[in-house]
Amino acid sequence: MSQESPVVSKYYSLVDSPQQYYIIIQSFDMLEFIFRLYRTKMIDSELWLRWEATAISMMTIPKFKKVWNKTKDSRSHEFRELIDSLPPNLQND
Repeated sequence: MSQESPVVSKYYSLVDSPQQYYIIIQSFDMLEFIFRLYRTKMIDSELWLRWEATAISMMTIPKFKKVWNKTKDSRSHEFRELIDSLPPNLQND
C-alpha cells in the first residue's frame, strides 16, 4: 500500500526494495539513539568510538548516503552535524 503514495515511493526509488529502505532508516535510528546516549554520558567514549566507526563505514555505502541525503532533515540537528562531518575522503558522493 505504501508504494501507492507518491511521497513514500520517492524514498523507495533510492533503493532496491522497501525492505532495504526500512533497514537503512532503522540503522540511522539506532545510530542516532546511541549518539544521544553518548551525548548524555550514558555510554562511554570508548564504546562511542566503535559506533562512530560504524557510522563512517555506513556512509561509504552509496544507498545509505542517498537515503541520508533525502531524509536527514527529520533528524536532530546535532546528529545531522555529526553524520555530515564524517571524513569526506571515506564518504561516497
